[in-house]
Amino acid sequence: MIIQLFEDLINNPINTLIYIGIFSFILLITITFHEFSHSFIANKLGDRTSKNLGRLTLNPTKHLDPMGTIMLFFVGFGWGKPVPVNPTNLSPNPKTGLGLVSLSGPASNIFIAFISTFPIRLGVVDISSVNLNYINSSFSIGQIIGITIFLNLLLATFNLLPIAPLDGFKIAIGILPRKLAYDFSKLEKYGPLILLSLVFIQFIIPKFSILPMIIYPIMKILLILIMIGS
Repeated sequence: MIIQLFEDLINNPINTLIYIGIFSFILLITITFHEFSHSFIANKLGDRTSKNLGRLTLNPTKHLDPMGTIMLFFVGFGWGKPVPVNPTNLSPNPKTGLGLVSLSGPASNIFIAFISTFPIRLGVVDISSVNLNYINSSFSIGQIIGITIFLNLLLATFNLLPIAPLDGFKIAIGILPRKLAYDFSKLEKYGPLILLSLVFIQFIIPKFSILPMIIYPIMKILLILIMIGS
C-alpha cells in the first residue's frame, strides 16, 4: 500500500499523510474487531483462555501483530495476533467449536462492511462517491466508507483461505468429516511456507499473482451481497 502511494507522498505529502492516517485508523479497528470476535466467541463457547490473557478487549494494542500489520501496509495482505484457544474447553465439541471460533473473525469483518453500507442505504452518501480503490490519496466520506468496506472484505476473504495459520484452515477442519479433517490437519506445518510463497510470488512473477486471482472474485461476490438493496 505504501509503495503504491510513494509518488503521491512526494507530490502531495499533506493529503497523502492524512489519507495514510485515515487508512491506519480503519485498519486498527478492522484488525481489533476481528481478533476480539475470536476471543468473544471462544469465551461464549466455554474457553476462557483468551479472556484470562487479556484478549477479550477492544484495546488495539492487545491484538496487533507487528509482522501482520507491516504486511498489510506494504503487501496488501496481513493478519492480527492469533487469539489463543484451548479446543478441549469448547462446546459442542473441540472440532466444531474451533471452527466456529475461527469463523467469527471473518464474519465480524463482513458485518462491519455491511454496517458501512448504511449511509448509502439511507441516502446520506451517494453511492457514486464511494471509491473502493484504497490506493488513492484523496479523502472524503465516500472514500472513508470505501476504504472501510474494502479493508474488511479483504481481511475477511484472505482469512477464509484454507491455509494455516489463517482462519480458513481451522474452519475447514471444523466442517470436514473427521477422517478428512485429521488428514487435512497434517498440512498445518506447511501452511506458513505456502502462504508466504503465494504472497511474494506476485512480486517475483507479476503475471502469476495467485492470491489476487482467488481473493478479488470472492470479494466481489461478498460486495454484491452486502450492497443488495443499496
